[in-house]
Amino acid sequence: MALAAVLLSLFSCTKDTVEVSGVSVSPDEVSLMVGETCKLSAVVSPDDAVYSEIVWTSSDEAVASVAQDGLVTAVSAGNAEIYAAVGEKRGACKVSVSVPAVPVESVVISETSMEIQVGDVVELAFQIYPEDADYSEIIWTSSDETVASVEDGKVTGLAEGTAEVVVSVDGVSASCSVTVAKPLPAATGDYYYSDGTWSAELDPSKTAVGIVFYIGNPAADDAALAREHPECVNGLVVALGETMSAWQPSYAQQGALVGDWIKGNVTDYETVASSWGFENALNRIMGYNNTKAIQEFNAATENSSWPVTAVEAVEEYAASVPAPENTSGWYLPSAKELSLLCSGEYDDDIFFIYDMTEIMQQVNPKIEKAAGTALSGQYWSSTEDADEQDYAWYVSFMDGSVSSTNKATEEFKVRPVLAF
Repeated sequence: MALAAVLLSLFSCTKDTVEVSGVSVSPDEVSLMVGETCKLSAVVSPDDAVYSEIVWTSSDEAVASVAQDGLVTAVSAGNAEIYAAVGEKRGACKVSVSVPAVPVESVVISETSMEIQVGDVVELAFQIYPEDADYSEIIWTSSDETVASVEDGKVTGLAEGTAEVVVSVDGVSASCSVTVAKPLPAATGDYYYSDGTWSAELDPSKTAVGIVFYIGNPAADDAALAREHPECVNGLVVALGETMSAWQPSYAQQGALVGDWIKGNVTDYETVASSWGFENALNRIMGYNNTKAIQEFNAATENSSWPVTAVEAVEEYAASVPAPENTSGWYLPSAKELSLLCSGEYDDDIFFIYDMTEIMQQVNPKIEKAAGTALSGQYWSSTEDADEQDYAWYVSFMDGSVSSTNKATEEFKVRPVLAF
């Protein structure tokens, strides 16, 4: 009887022991900075399971270590898994360890104050301290966008005045006081750039598109230029490039002056035809007017068989070398403008000029330094000869003489100019 009771008791204990079916870790994912700790807990299933101990281990002790009470210590940047095991059952927690962010302490800008001219673009540099600081954004601002704008540290002078340009790195900032002045007056021989600025010496940081050859108001004679580009009162610029072209190869088929068609069909522009004589248009700056009038002539369906190809050549040039904003755009110069480019100011009828090439000699070295084509030979003007139906005016840059010749002549050149 006693033996049976003992055996029954042993059988009952074995039957009531509940085995571990699973282990989970809470939380199952955690992010820590180096040096931080986190207490994990293990949950054994089922609740009444019988077990002797929970063993804590780390997949990478160099990243995160764990004590046998579940306390995890972040050691270095990286990823590790912390395991809680009961026998062969185990749960895991993913641990991501990162290095604490180094805050930005100060920002130092390369210039605390500077003076620039309208149209100048100057790049500001800056340094963040400490050099290993962590930051999320860099913001550039200007206190007056109408005076000076800024983008990625590049400051552009827009108008006279003063603006505070600020660089801010995660709330830590530095500033530069920018004073913008009007550009120096242009002078004959200045380099003219794609951004509409000019300088006496070639600026390799900019794209030169021409050379200033005349200082004065080109719209004083040209009503169309004054009406459509009232801002262009400073002078004239000659392009760096040129092309060969006849003036109007099929003039004979038309059998009339281009200027006569303009007089009968165009209201906004004056005729392009002129006789010699000091009082006539030959002696006026009229290239913008002439080019616009001829463009209307070329655009008319009835003139499609005899276009003025010299103006088409200018249009092709303008498509490949865009003129700066706030200029007239490229056009075919009048005889007067070509004479100014070659000989300079003349107080009588330009028809009488001979052996005068002073401005050409001054401008050519600048053109060549800007990698352009020097002026030489004969150049078509946009002025038609009113007395010779077959002729248009040209200027010889060998001696400055102003003459007219057959419109179909192909050996002459086209050199665009613009007013600024």
